[in-house]
Amino acid sequence: YAMNADGSGLARLTNNSAGDIEPSWSPDGRRIAFVSDRDGNWEIYAMNADGSGVARLTNNSAEDSGPYWSPDGRRIAFTSGRDGNAEIYAMNADGSGAARLTNNSAGDWRPSWSPDGRRIAFISYRDGNDAEIYAMSADGSGVVRLTNNSAVDWSPSWSPDGRRIAFGSTRDGNYEIYAMNADGSGVANLTNHSATDIYPSWGPAPPARGGGIGCGLPASDVSAGAAAANALFLLGPLGLTAALKIRRRRLPNVDFGGRSVGRKRQFDAKAQRRERRKATLGGDGLQG
Repeated sequence: YAMNADGSGLARLTNNSAGDIEPSWSPDGRRIAFVSDRDGNWEIYAMNADGSGVARLTNNSAEDSGPYWSPDGRRIAFTSGRDGNAEIYAMNADGSGAARLTNNSAGDWRPSWSPDGRRIAFISYRDGNDAEIYAMSADGSGVVRLTNNSAVDWSPSWSPDGRRIAFGSTRDGNYEIYAMNADGSGVANLTNHSATDIYPSWGPAPPARGGGIGCGLPASDVSAGAAAANALFLLGPLGLTAALKIRRRRLPNVDFGGRSVGRKRQFDAKAQRRERRKATLGGDGLQG
């Protein structure tokens, strides 16, 4: 689906008996990459912004997920288990020229391209902790660890000027939204709520304002007895308390790659166990 930034004008873009998940807009707003199991396996597809012109971009027996466009719209980074465990890859926007960017026995997930196209932030288990955030050059070289703690740090999102990275973390006991400098310094807590705040997405704005940050919050965690629902919120770059609630709707139970909970993962079993044990979100099982 797609909607206006204030939550109005909801429009359905896909109509399929299979699951269509993880949409990602192209920089020019003309195309949307997404993940679907419509052909029997989780693969990456792209369509026009109105839902027409669907094209399959990946085709292999492993699961491909988490598409993220490069700023120039020419490449798409994604996660794949095609070489035995979850790694970061990049391909041309038409699905050709896929190249492996990470090579590690641990799982590497959720790539996020910096606004200048020179860096890719991602999460990994490679140093033995729960998920941490790393950054590398767009060709996979120069990997740098940005977070280092015993909690889960998840879903990095760059600010429009490339100077900050927003992310979700359990470092204070439950999932909250944080932001840090692009080198990992200057970590600041932006949300403080008993419910789960995760999946920040930094929106464009004039440089002086720094952009707005969207996040997902399972509202079933807000208080005991609250109605089971999920919400999307907008907040300012400094974590303004007057966040704007833009949408409430029930979301399906999905795991870290957007797949239904209980579906057998094709990625490494050790990472799977860690993800399900340590990064479970909220009472409705929303993960990933």
